[in-house]
Amino acid sequence: MGFLALLFSPSGRIGRLGYWGVGFLSFFMMIVLWFGLVFVFGGTGFESPDSLSAGSAVLGLALVVVLLAMSISGFMVQIKRWHDRDKSAIWLVMNFVPIIGPIWVLIECGFLPGTPGANTYGTRGALFDPSTFDEDPEPAPVRSVRSVPRVERTEYTPPAPRVATPRPMQGGSGPGKPVFGRRV
Repeated sequence: MGFLALLFSPSGRIGRLGYWGVGFLSFFMMIVLWFGLVFVFGGTGFESPDSLSAGSAVLGLALVVVLLAMSISGFMVQIKRWHDRDKSAIWLVMNFVPIIGPIWVLIECGFLPGTPGANTYGTRGALFDPSTFDEDPEPAPVRSVRSVPRVERTEYTPPAPRVATPRPMQGGSGPGKPVFGRRV
């Protein structure tokens, strides 16, 4: 898996070490880029509202573009980490659940191990994964997502219709007249 595929592709799996490595690398790149842009354009733009210049506007625009790219790559790496835990990408929604969501994501993606061997999303890649450096790895059985027993088709015959037979009415002064107020 190439570096751009690692950062911008949602397919595949990545282990905990790769997840933390990409996170720290992204943070370090952001710091270096911030100081580089501040050095090139001079000033952060936070001094006072009157001191806004073309340099600080370019700095702001560049930071927005970089933050967008870093956010997308962060989500893609997190999708790979969810895949390593044998969960779908819909678990990204946990990032947006207040208070509990980020804590859950940190525990699930940062500290809990992935499924060993192959899972629904494939085998774990060799990037940042010491378990794939073995000479003769033992393949794990692939778990099916859903196993449904096969049912043989048979000819459908509808049940015979039920015919209602009228019951004769009792009582009264003649046949067929209802009786009110008495039990029959």
